[in-house]
Amino acid sequence: MTSSKFTFPDATGPYSPTQANGGVTAEDMALSGSGASYNGTYLALPAGTYLTAGAAGIVTPITGDPATTQTPEELTLEYVGILPTGESPLVSLYDYDDGEFSLYNHWDTGRVRLRIERSGNTQLIESDGGLSTSSEERIAVKYVDDPAGAGGTVTFLRSGVAFGASQSTNFKPRVTPDAVLETNASLGNTSNSVPQQVSEVSLTLGATTPPPPPPPPPSGNGKVSKFIFPNATGPYSPAQLGGGVTAEEMALSGSGASYNGTYLALPAGTYLTAGAAGIVTPTTGDPATTQTPEELTLEYVGILPTGESPLVSLYDYADGEFSLYNHWDTGRVRLRIERSGNTQLIESDGGLSTSSEERIAVRYVDNPSGAGGTVTFLRNGATFGASQSTNFKPRVTPDAVLETNASLDNTANSVAQQVSEVSLTLGAATPPPPPPPP
Repeated sequence: MTSSKFTFPDATGPYSPTQANGGVTAEDMALSGSGASYNGTYLALPAGTYLTAGAAGIVTPITGDPATTQTPEELTLEYVGILPTGESPLVSLYDYDDGEFSLYNHWDTGRVRLRIERSGNTQLIESDGGLSTSSEERIAVKYVDDPAGAGGTVTFLRSGVAFGASQSTNFKPRVTPDAVLETNASLGNTSNSVPQQVSEVSLTLGATTPPPPPPPPPSGNGKVSKFIFPNATGPYSPAQLGGGVTAEEMALSGSGASYNGTYLALPAGTYLTAGAAGIVTPTTGDPATTQTPEELTLEYVGILPTGESPLVSLYDYADGEFSLYNHWDTGRVRLRIERSGNTQLIESDGGLSTSSEERIAVRYVDNPSGAGGTVTFLRNGATFGASQSTNFKPRVTPDAVLETNASLDNTANSVAQQVSEVSLTLGAATPPPPPPPP
C-alpha cells in the first residue's frame, strides 16, 4: 500500500503530500484562481477556483491488452470537508479520452458518485443518499480489481466504513501517469465548479491495511457503534451497524461543555460516559482467555489534547481494560490493557497533530493459539506504525464502563478535549478483500 495525503492549512499553498511507503504522487497541489480563504479548519474554494497537481505521474501495470492495461489493482480516493450542494469534482484523476477515476459530488444533494473511463467508454456509479452538507464528511471510493473478470468492485466509504452495497463495474478503469489530479475542476474545466470547503484529499494505491491472519468465526461479525456529538447537551445515541456493540447512550458529566459546529469541547473535569456498556465477549473456563474479544477497535476523531487523558476508555476495575489514551509525550497515543490486575501499555509512533483533526484508532486481533494477540494503531484508517504483540489477552466484560476524558469517573487525568466522534467495532468492520494477483 502506498498513499499520498494532502492537507490544506492555509489559503496560499502550494500543498505537499504526506507520503506513506513512497507515496502515490510526488506532485504538490496548488491553487488556481482567486478568492480562496481559510477559516482555521477548511480551505474555502469559491466557484471557479480549484486545486491542481497537474499530471500526477501515477504508475499502474502495463499489459498488451487495451482492456486491462494501466488498471489499478486497488485504488482509493478520499475527500474530507463540507460537501457542497451542487455537482462538482471532489477528487478528479483524468487523462482525456484515455482514462478517468474521479469522485464527484452529486447534483442530488447528499450523494456522491464515481466516474470511470477507459478509452472513451464511461460509467457512473452512485452512492447511497443521506450524506450531510452542513457537517464534515469523510467520504471515499475504493476500486478493487477482479483480475479474472471484465471489471471490478466499487465500494463507497463513509468515515472508513462501507457506505451502501458494493457495486460492479462494466470495465476496468484506466489510470495513466498523465492523469491530472484536481479538486473543484476536471482538466482545468470549471464549468461544474461550485463553492467547496475542504480539509484533506488523499489517494491510496493498493490495500490500505495488510490482510490479517485468518481468524476464527468472529464474535462481533463486524458490529459497530458510533457516537457523534452534534451539540453540547446530549445524550448521544449510537449509530449502529450489524446490531451494534453497545445499546447505551453517552451523556455529559460535569459542566462547561460547548459546541463550535464541528467539535464538542470538554473542559478538564467534564467527560462523556455510557456507564457499563454491556459488551458481550466469549466466556471460557480459563481465566487467561475468558472474555477476550477476537477483534476489537476503538476510534477517536477530534483535535488531540496535549496532556495524558483517556480518549476512549473501556474499564472494569481489577477485571479488565481496553483503553485508548492520549500520551503525555505530545503527538502520541497509547493503549492500556488489563486482565485480572495485570497491565500492559503499548505506545504508538509519534508525529500526530494537536492542531488539526486526527482520526486515530487502535485495533486488537487475538491469536487463539498464543498467549496474547496483535495491536495495530490506525491513522485515517491506514496502519500507523508497526503492529505490536501483547503479553496477554485483554479482557472486556459487560461491566466495562465506556468513557471519554475520564476512566471509571476518575478525572485526575482529564484535560481539555475537542471531540467529534467515538466508535467501537467488535469483529472485522469490513470483510478482507480477495487476494490480489501476483
